[in-house]
Amino acid sequence: MLFVDECMSAWRGQEQYLKDALGVHITKIARKPEGVGIEVKASADGSSGILLRLEIHEGQRSNRPRLYEDRLPFHSAIVLRLTDPWRGTGRTIVADAAFGSVRTALEVEKLGNHFMGVVKTATKGYPKQVFKAWGSSDRERGEHKVLTATVEGVNVISLGRYAKPGLVKTFVATTGVTIPGEPITVKRTYRLVRDGTVVTEKRDKTTPRPKLVEDLFKHFGVIDFHDRLRQGYLKLEKIYLTKVWWRRLFTTVFGICVVDAYLVYVYEYKLVRGQNEDGMLNLFEFVDKLSYSLIHYSDPVSGSIRGRRDVAAVVVSAFPCKIQIVRNLSE
Repeated sequence: MLFVDECMSAWRGQEQYLKDALGVHITKIARKPEGVGIEVKASADGSSGILLRLEIHEGQRSNRPRLYEDRLPFHSAIVLRLTDPWRGTGRTIVADAAFGSVRTALEVEKLGNHFMGVVKTATKGYPKQVFKAWGSSDRERGEHKVLTATVEGVNVISLGRYAKPGLVKTFVATTGVTIPGEPITVKRTYRLVRDGTVVTEKRDKTTPRPKLVEDLFKHFGVIDFHDRLRQGYLKLEKIYLTKVWWRRLFTTVFGICVVDAYLVYVYEYKLVRGQNEDGMLNLFEFVDKLSYSLIHYSDPVSGSIRGRRDVAAVVVSAFPCKIQIVRNLSE
């Protein structure tokens, strides 16, 4: 499963530098750990969480010809470019509302993959009014409605899930089942007055959801988790201060490589130990070993690293191939 989302390269220098050098602009996304800077579209592996491909966001009016944009809308073309090396492999591509639409689902399916996504603004060809009318009446929270259709030879599933009066969350998919899945359980704290005394009670609130929505959200936050590790814990962009745009971008890409290396280590550790996390290094311990390996080992790529190989050194030899940048900065 591949997931498509955006991440940030923190930048608080002069915006004109970016326009002159890269042709990009400053983007502000408040929910990100570093919400001001260069926006980077990314695809990630849902199982391990490592970032696979990056594309610097230049806006919809870029002067550079970009793949698929001659026939597709902006948001659909990005999804296809970020997942292009895996077309025809039968993978499921998951995207949030910034990328989800009927057109994206159709194009992904035509190239040999499957799609699951949230639909919010790109509603062309989507039965939005049907779900809006369905959600206007009082229903149980979590109740869902399914519509299916064959569009351009592709079976498309449209699903609406009731959130509250007047609000139906909508999804589109070309794969998945709509039978009841594992419900969402949230712990709620209630303050009640009993016999004149305020008491606090904790209760579990359970909301049903279909299996399709459960599968969609299973790895939905992998890129946000990657951002928290890179910008909330590692904080290279705060430690290394610079006003030079390419140094800042290099710091971002290097931070991505370090976090990717750590996520590979975590994935392999759990794979070998059967999800047992006892003895597993945290990010800071891993970075310490990684730094020591980079400084003291003269040849971290070869099989024998000064007669010794530890986990960090082995991963260091792999992470240069983990990142591909779609935009060639030398142009």
